[in-house]
Amino acid sequence: MVERGGGAGHAFLQEAADTAHTRSHMKDTVVTLHSRRALVDGREMADPFVTIRGGVVEEVSRHSPRRNQVTEIRSLDLIPGVIDLHSDSLCRRRQPRPGTRFPLGPTIAQADTEAISNGVTTQCLCVTIDRDLTAWGDVVDPLRWLDALVSQRSRLRTDSYLHVRFELSAEQLPLPGRLLDRGSTRMVSYMVHAPGVGQYTHDHVAWQGLYLGSHPGAPEERARLASARRVRAQDTSAARLLVAEAARTAGIPLASHDDVTPEDVVTAAGAGATISEFPLTIEAAVEARRLGMSVVVGAPNAWQGRSHLAWLSARAAVRAGVVDAMVSDYHPCSMLEAAYSLVQDQCASWADALNLVTRGPARVAGFSDRGEITEGLVADIAAVDVAAGTPLVRQVWRNGVAQLGLG
Repeated sequence: MVERGGGAGHAFLQEAADTAHTRSHMKDTVVTLHSRRALVDGREMADPFVTIRGGVVEEVSRHSPRRNQVTEIRSLDLIPGVIDLHSDSLCRRRQPRPGTRFPLGPTIAQADTEAISNGVTTQCLCVTIDRDLTAWGDVVDPLRWLDALVSQRSRLRTDSYLHVRFELSAEQLPLPGRLLDRGSTRMVSYMVHAPGVGQYTHDHVAWQGLYLGSHPGAPEERARLASARRVRAQDTSAARLLVAEAARTAGIPLASHDDVTPEDVVTAAGAGATISEFPLTIEAAVEARRLGMSVVVGAPNAWQGRSHLAWLSARAAVRAGVVDAMVSDYHPCSMLEAAYSLVQDQCASWADALNLVTRGPARVAGFSDRGEITEGLVADIAAVDVAAGTPLVRQVWRNGVAQLGLG
């Protein structure tokens, strides 16, 4: 039974109300930024003046507004704040080496700092529901992450939510309903990580290294676990439908994960998934688009130009025109690096590439108030310096308030 509502979600909603109250006292705060170019309404605009008032974009013009003091940043690009729908970095931060365990609160704070310094103003931090991994301490109970996020939220510079990932091949599939509240979670996905399945179809050793690298059990226990997951992975239909129903009831977008074939995509769409996350072949990506699903690829893949397990190149998918958004996946620094590398290597125009990390993910996840520098939308904006040949974020505004530095 899926539990509805919950204290954590209400805490998030209360904070949103407090933020709105704060904005009402910012009506007289006006900032006009003059940059060399900006991504406005999803298109490149040269020499723009962007005026922020009360936390929202009030005006975008080619002319300097009267009576407003102008901040000149004419060597920089102005882009909407980056939106990361899949930041799977919490576990690695908490346990960077076997045997280490750092506190959850500071771990979230560190993820926030890295995100904001790379232009990310909205992020969905991944938590995993996998009883097999939780049993020996590799995965923290997601409810503990939720409580830690709630306790940290007022001090974070990013607007942070959860992305709840369900492992369908695990021994049990609990549905902790307190997680599935739109106030705290903006993405749900299901995955099947087992030897010989999905991205590990051709490489069993990679699965062993990733999932059993810190398992404290004896070799026979490891073998038993691998065998059991391989068997359960052969039929995940009941578990998939359970997750899909939970996401539908909560009103949270559902993503499939690592679709290999067009048939995988058809199954996902039939269950109610609206997003194909990290399709492993171009055929799966094309089928997802044909069925009206959004296609999400990894920024590390796009930046490197290849999959680390020799599946679909994100660049090939971008060139084919079947990508809606990029996410950081396991490497939070890759978002802007990937977007600008796509431009440099002529895989996409500047506007199209930057839309993949701003407007695209906003639309995929249903964020209607952000993702574009557009009059009336939230003033989540990043100023990017590319003079050194790599994108360096010089300043970030969230709700119109500068986040980097003390001034």
